[in-house]
Amino acid sequence: MTWARAEWCLLLLRSCLQVLCRALGGKVGKAYSGWDIGLRRVSIVKDLSPCSFPGDLTEIPPSLSIIECHQDEVWEVPLGAEVIAFSDKTGVEMFTIGDHILGIQGHPEYTKDILYNLIDRLLSNNCIEVTKKIIT
Repeated sequence: MTWARAEWCLLLLRSCLQVLCRALGGKVGKAYSGWDIGLRRVSIVKDLSPCSFPGDLTEIPPSLSIIECHQDEVWEVPLGAEVIAFSDKTGVEMFTIGDHILGIQGHPEYTKDILYNLIDRLLSNNCIEVTKKIIT
């Protein structure tokens, strides 16, 4: 995607996804299943409507892995939005509105180091606790 094309697209991540959803009439709230932290397998819907977001991609993968770090989720997308991805933890991982808005629950911009830093901060502030041993 070129910057000229990107200026027509709006990409919102994490809390911005929820702000956008709420501003456009959708519903968001705390995830019923609690925090989602780590690498998550996200499934792309099989009957994905044609849109310009994939750009020149000729094939959409059935799933992808994305870093997650959130405790809120979209409960109901705004009128006109299409859910294009979900996971076993979150029913709305991605949604689009037309060809100009793509919202992503996870963090494609995060590295492993950023995630580890966030986990350390959440642990030190007693926002989360370790319930299982994590193997890295």
